[in-house]
Amino acid sequence: MIRNAFSGPVALFIMLLMLFFSLRMISSASMDAEQFQQLYYLLLAVNLVILGMLVYFIAQQGWRLQRQLRLHVAGARLTLRMVIIFVSLAILPALTVYSFSIQFIHRSIDSWFDVSVEQALEDAMDLSRSAVDEKKKTLLRQIRRLSDELLVDLDTLSVVALSEIREKSGVDEVTLMTSRGRVLGSSSAEEGDIVPDLPRPELLLPLQQGRDHVVLDLNEQSNRMIRVLVRIVFENEEGFLILQAMAPLSVRQHRLAASVQQAYSEYKGMVYLRKPLKLSFTLTLSLVLLLGILSAVWAAFFSARRIAAPIRDLAEGTKAVAEGEYHKPIPLLNDDDFGLLIQSFNKMVRRLSQTHNALEESHQQAKQQRDYLEVVLSNLSSGIISVSQNKEIRTSNPEASLILGVNVNEYLGLSLFQLTKEKPELESLIRWIMTSIQNKVKHWSEEVTLSESDGRKNLLCRGNSLADGGYVIVIENVTSLVQAQRDAAWGEVARRLAHEIKNPLTPIQLSAERLRH
Repeated sequence: MIRNAFSGPVALFIMLLMLFFSLRMISSASMDAEQFQQLYYLLLAVNLVILGMLVYFIAQQGWRLQRQLRLHVAGARLTLRMVIIFVSLAILPALTVYSFSIQFIHRSIDSWFDVSVEQALEDAMDLSRSAVDEKKKTLLRQIRRLSDELLVDLDTLSVVALSEIREKSGVDEVTLMTSRGRVLGSSSAEEGDIVPDLPRPELLLPLQQGRDHVVLDLNEQSNRMIRVLVRIVFENEEGFLILQAMAPLSVRQHRLAASVQQAYSEYKGMVYLRKPLKLSFTLTLSLVLLLGILSAVWAAFFSARRIAAPIRDLAEGTKAVAEGEYHKPIPLLNDDDFGLLIQSFNKMVRRLSQTHNALEESHQQAKQQRDYLEVVLSNLSSGIISVSQNKEIRTSNPEASLILGVNVNEYLGLSLFQLTKEKPELESLIRWIMTSIQNKVKHWSEEVTLSESDGRKNLLCRGNSLADGGYVIVIENVTSLVQAQRDAAWGEVARRLAHEIKNPLTPIQLSAERLRH
């Protein structure tokens, strides 16, 4: 019961709902690179598992149908034909839509990546870099010139000189430090800013190699700044000092550079996802196609079984009626066309049951009458033989075999002439009977004398036609009766002869009576 509920329509609906949300999440994740990497394969695995379960349930239904076909279960062939029709009607449109959708998706994705757009973004990035590089070079030259003018020797190293450099160059902060990073002095445009923004150690490596360095960097507040690092070498000192100048980008430059950088990064991200996007959409659409086909197959099995169920019940009911079962009505489940057909079938079965009962009763009565007739015929002193219209023996009683001297029951279904093969003496009797039947005489009676080895036998044969064209023949052995009649006639003759010996007319009367007999 639990298994049927789990593999029934409720389970199918739950799996389809899960697949729908999973595919929706896959489609959403395809538009976000980070989310795509995190969720895509997980959701794909979930979908494949659910589809695998759906395939398992469909395979189970197919195996069940195959077993029913092998066992010749009623309605199995109809279910198979309906499943094939439903699946064909679902697959052909789905494949058509799938092929056109794949082409449309690929062309749409390719249209996103226009060569002119990519070139424009690269040119904008180059322009932004060129503007920043030009400003960096200008600021580097300016800081070098000011340091050469104001920082001539160690005596001129003061905060005032640093402030003058900051004001003339237009930077926000100027810091003087040793080659090891120890701050000697600093000047900032912000009055409350007393701690200078020191460079990272890796930025000092070019200075140690004898080269000035300028870089676009981030300050502690994560704002874009141009950091200028200039070597200052004095003749009376070993080693060098470092002059750092921090100049911010303008708000407009910062916004434009950030906008161009963001647009370029997003475009590169889309370029990176170009093939994965095609694969993702293709795979998603393929999963949707597979989902549609599997759903159609499942719906085909479900619908075909529901439609074929009444037909299967009717087939089983018909088989039961053919086997003589008239007391198994088909349950009525739906009030539709099949329900009307089932009602008519049940009415027919009830009438057949009534007719069958009446026939059984008539058969019992006929059997009783036949048994009664057989008892009567077996006790008759006359032989009874019934023949068909084709002169074939149908029935006989034991007395007929005794009178004719042939076991007539051995010749049932054969012609009357077959009796003469075993006993030729019956030929005259049989020929006379066959002639009467051939002439279609309805009632006839004849006494026939048979010459046998043990003497002569007198038979009285009577025949009557039946309604079906056959005849019933009654044969009586009257040999004893004829002999008695003769004996009585001779006794009467002897009595009269003895009485008429005294009468002269007696010889004349006696001769006349003898001539009459």
